[in-house]
Order: sequence, then structure tokens, then C-alpha cells
Amino acid sequence: MIQLQKTIFFLDFANINRAANDKNIELDYKHLKDYMGFQRELLDAYCYIPIDPRNEHKFDKDIEELQKAGYFATTKVGTYAGDTYKCDFDVEMAIDITKMAHVIRPDIVVLASGDSDLIPVVNELRKMGIRVEIAAFNSSMSKLLRLKSSSFIDLDIYYQENYLDNAEERENNEEENLENDNTVPIPDEEIEIAAEVLEDAGLETYVFEQNRRFTIAKDNEVIRQSVEVIREFQNEHGTYVIYHTEDFTPNPNQEQNNNNNN
Repeated sequence: MIQLQKTIFFLDFANINRAANDKNIELDYKHLKDYMGFQRELLDAYCYIPIDPRNEHKFDKDIEELQKAGYFATTKVGTYAGDTYKCDFDVEMAIDITKMAHVIRPDIVVLASGDSDLIPVVNELRKMGIRVEIAAFNSSMSKLLRLKSSSFIDLDIYYQENYLDNAEERENNEEENLENDNTVPIPDEEIEIAAEVLEDAGLETYVFEQNRRFTIAKDNEVIRQSVEVIREFQNEHGTYVIYHTEDFTPNPNQEQNNNNNN
């Protein structure tokens, strides 16, 4: 049986969240926690959240979501500092990390922070034989802290692989589903105009400009034998059929007609 490495995760919420906001990124902190504990025995996760004394309830929703995600949340109200506020959590974090390291003796401690003030803690943990992994965005990462750690988890790469790539894959799947969709999201008025274009220009087929997945043609047996008809439409000129466009290449007459319309 494989023995999983005991791991504790500490999140410097202000440091990571500020860097994410600067990049217009919204992190899923539950996913981040689970990612840090993947194929490990994640013993617990802790987060430290500074509170603005002028707006003490600003992060209420975030704190609730973090707690639901399995974090033990610690808050601290900052002090006024001109137009902003100051809230140093380094001492509290250092004490908690060192205490738990001595009591629990984890194999790995993951610190999600780029703050160089945590270097003494990193040094102490590594002297105890504990692997220390630093997770941060490059923009907020102390180079010295990175050098002092056992390894560095680049959150820019994490975001790319777990958010952007997955979002692109979801978008591709949605496009594929759309292509296979047999519904015709085209108003009757637009279908009527397309039928008139067919008649006036003497075209055999017409592809809807705003939705190039669909083709309309005058009803005939050749069309029905070669494609799956999705919908029929009738007006004073007769019956028309609409079907999915497959590898459509506009013919010169249609291109000329479209250019004239533009």
C-alpha cells in the first residue's frame, strides 16, 4: 500500500487574491486546495484574511465560501493607514505554521504566498526535514522566497492548465454540440427573406449570413435524398426545406448577391 505524504496547506488570502485580481482572475479556492492535496494526504487547510476596518463585511461572502470549501479561516481587523489600511498577518501565520509543524510533523507544507516575510518560517521548516512548497503568481513572488523553498508552484501555469485550457475545451464542446443541434434558431422573418433572395436571385441554395450552420433550398427530391431536412417553410412561392450546412462553399452567384446586399 502506497503511503501518501501528509500535507498541510496555508493560504495567504490577501497576497494571492490581490495578485489574482490584478490579472482579472477569479480563483476557485476549493479547487486550489484540492489541487495542492492531489495524491497526498491533505491533513488540513488554513487561510488568513485581513479585514478592512472601514468595510468589515467586505469579505463575508468569501469567508463563508472558504469555510464551505474546507478552510479554517482566521481573520484580523487591520488599522487605519491614511486612505487605506494595514494588516500584517506574518506573525500569526508564522506562529501557526511552526506550531503545527512541530505537533503534526507533516511531510509537506504548502504556503500560498509570495511574501518574503515568510522566509524565516521556510528556513525553520526545512531544518526540520519538512518539504516546503511555495505557490504564488510570478507577479507577486519574492525571488528570495522562491530560492529558499523546496519547490515553486507557478499559479500562472496552474491557472492556464486548470481554467483557460478547460474553458477552451468547454467552448469547443459547446460549439460541437451546437453543430449537432437540430433546432433552427432563425426567426420566420429571416427565413422569409432568405426565401425571397432564393427566388429573386435564382439561387439553388442560400446559407443564412448570421447563422452559417443552416441552408435553405426549394423543396425537391434531390435535396431530401441527400440531406436530413430539419424544417419546412411555406409561402406563396411554395415549400422550402432547411438543413445543416456541410462544408459550405458559397457559389459566385451567392457571393455576388451578398456583396450587392452589403
